[in-house]
Amino acid sequence: ITNEEEAEELMDISGGFHDSYIREIKGIFGKPYEPEFETKYQVSFELYGNHFDIMMEFYDGVTINYTLNSHLNDIYLSCILFHEGSIYWLDGSDELLPIDIKDYPYISARKLRWKIIIRILC
Repeated sequence: ITNEEEAEELMDISGGFHDSYIREIKGIFGKPYEPEFETKYQVSFELYGNHFDIMMEFYDGVTINYTLNSHLNDIYLSCILFHEGSIYWLDGSDELLPIDIKDYPYISARKLRWKIIIRILC
């Protein structure tokens, strides 16, 4: 994701992550002597009512301000903001502004990419 249009496409496809939840957060940690292997965080969301899920990969300056607990955390609404060179995914509302970042759970990085994960139904 490099611009507002691409962020809006992800939000449209995911339904704003409405009624979804974070299924997995996986850290892939780079090696200091191999700069091409930078640290990444992959966040997998299970989307309610779809036959696919979304996996977002945050990399380059990742910050996580998100509390996970052992109970299922439903996401009601979320948004993506661009602020001071970083891309933020915020949980809590679809109408947040950069001033709101400190008040909501978020995951941010300078780079973000995503993909659809097809669920195999048996």
